[in-house]
Amino acid sequence: MWSGAPPDHGRLRGVLQDAFSAPRVRAMQPLVSAALRESLDTLAPRTGFDVVEDLASRLPFEVVSRLMGAEMDDAVRFGEYSAQIVRALDLRTTTAAYAAGQQAAVAMAEHFRGVAARRRRSPREDLVTLLVAAERDARISEQEMIATCLLLTVAGHETTSHFLSYGIHQLLLPPAQL
Repeated sequence: MWSGAPPDHGRLRGVLQDAFSAPRVRAMQPLVSAALRESLDTLAPRTGFDVVEDLASRLPFEVVSRLMGAEMDDAVRFGEYSAQIVRALDLRTTTAAYAAGQQAAVAMAEHFRGVAARRRRSPREDLVTLLVAAERDARISEQEMIATCLLLTVAGHETTSHFLSYGIHQLLLPPAQL
């Protein structure tokens, strides 16, 4: 899916099509609501917090981690990896930032290889299990499965955290500015 070139893009997209169908997305609402509730409960006792750092950036990783079937501790690690990968993709990046992004991508890929191995032995209701089944059925390769895990994690976080940040900012504007 990285390249977007036919016919591979359509084939890879087809593997995920059912996972993101309207009924499945609606079924994710309790998962997303629980993650949001937990985040807000954590923030409630504070006298103040950074909306972007403490909510808009963390919440997407918690949701993506749950969708992928990863442990919640992975959400923090995914956040660090994702930030390094995104910095490496910046056209103005430094050699050191690029190298750190490459290392982060390798570490995240190894992590997902481990998760995939566990799902082969013990399937769950998560996206990694769906991708493992597609690999088993020879619809995707292991490399495509791991690349898709990285794409869903990094891109899922980037787009959602920016959307949440912007949306919360807009809600905080005086009504006349909306």
